[in-house]
Amino acid sequence: MYSIMKVFLYRCRCSKLFWISIVAAFISGILFGLSTSGLSLGDKGSFDDMFIVPIFVIECIFLSLMIGREYSDGTIRNQLIAGKRRRDIFGANVGIAFFTTSIFVILFVIGFSVTAYGSTIRYLSLEVQMKALFSFLFVNYAWMAIFVCVSLLIPSREIGVLMNLVLIIVIMFSSYQLEHLLGQPEFMIQESVIEAVELTPEEIRQVHDGTFSGNYWYEVNSDETLTYYKDIMKEEEIPNPRALGAVTKSIVTHIDYFMPYGQVNMYVSFLTAYLYSPSPDHVVQEYQDVNTFPIYSVLLIIAVILSGSIFFEIP
Repeated sequence: MYSIMKVFLYRCRCSKLFWISIVAAFISGILFGLSTSGLSLGDKGSFDDMFIVPIFVIECIFLSLMIGREYSDGTIRNQLIAGKRRRDIFGANVGIAFFTTSIFVILFVIGFSVTAYGSTIRYLSLEVQMKALFSFLFVNYAWMAIFVCVSLLIPSREIGVLMNLVLIIVIMFSSYQLEHLLGQPEFMIQESVIEAVELTPEEIRQVHDGTFSGNYWYEVNSDETLTYYKDIMKEEEIPNPRALGAVTKSIVTHIDYFMPYGQVNMYVSFLTAYLYSPSPDHVVQEYQDVNTFPIYSVLLIIAVILSGSIFFEIP
């Protein structure tokens, strides 16, 4: 396995794609840092998950094309002919993917830190910064595991890239849908009309002055005069049919946390709430689930790599 990794690492080092990806990762970090102040809610800046997506796309394209080139150049076929075990080839590719992903993440974080320190980072405690960095690293490892396994199981470079890009879109869309479900309130406010009452002379004057607040309507009388009315509304709570039950909500929450993009969305919400809350410690307590995100990522990585290795063993 070590010899295979050395060859792959040498090919990466000699590849223009590798160096372009390094530069792109650094630039995407800079752009993300600029976005925290450019799209700010206030002096402390804000976070937008869409500006994190480019680093995932960079990893997707690099890993898909590099592994796809191993197929197109016949490298993997020659390694199998030379007696290399499939598990060693798979493990070597995963190991190099961990290494290159770490480089991309480090450069992304450096680029982000350079541009966001003055507007955002300095308002976050060191503990929160370390938690966010640790979770972000493992989220990228989770994406990496998906990209590597798909690329190794699909010999075609072009189809591998396309499939991984489609997976990014599917996972993002699924995460948004799950969070929409989780955000459904248990009850809904329904307004109903109790009765219509005639406006007072003072309210009619406000209607003509344009200062009347609320909805009104009028009827034309037989003598062509107007009678103005307003509706008296009643608000009542009714059960929301889209709201999830306690058990279902717990299951959907765990599924969302297993999705790499679900973790990104939750962390963006957590960091933004932390920046603007008058009691940051209360926010840390409220978002305690983010402390478990690396565990979800590790479990996902193990599941994806084990599944990929089993299918890759099949000739």
